[in-house]
Amino acid sequence: MRKKSLKTRALQYAKIGFPVLPLHSVTQGGICSCRDGGNCSRPGKHPKTAHGVKDATIDRVRIEAWWTSDPHANVGIAVGAEAGILVFDIDPRNGGNKTLEKLEAELGPLPGTVIADTGGGGSTCTSRTRRSGSERIITESCSAQALTC
Repeated sequence: MRKKSLKTRALQYAKIGFPVLPLHSVTQGGICSCRDGGNCSRPGKHPKTAHGVKDATIDRVRIEAWWTSDPHANVGIAVGAEAGILVFDIDPRNGGNKTLEKLEAELGPLPGTVIADTGGGGSTCTSRTRRSGSERIITESCSAQALTC
């Protein structure tokens, strides 16, 4: 199976309502594409845009322009309470898979979610949330199937 382009992934996330923005990429030698290059403390994990996460959008034309200009840009998703999106970063190097197992044993399995592989050999699970009083509840409104189109 051929791996989908980063632009295709960005457009798929936007299609299901996840605002995206381009992030710097990492070269074959592990160097960040930002001006700090080999001295960057967060290679490939910070925005390329002037206003960072505030530039995130679901606008197809804007996304097409960003990834046409730089097809190697990593895909960032605006997350948090304001966006109504929660991400679990499951990094097995730091025990993330065991933590997720404990969480699911205590609270039950996560609802259907979008799962993406990470550069470090782990994955992220992305879910929508909604407010219920003073708490945020994970909903099942996003589906991994949405990214197969």
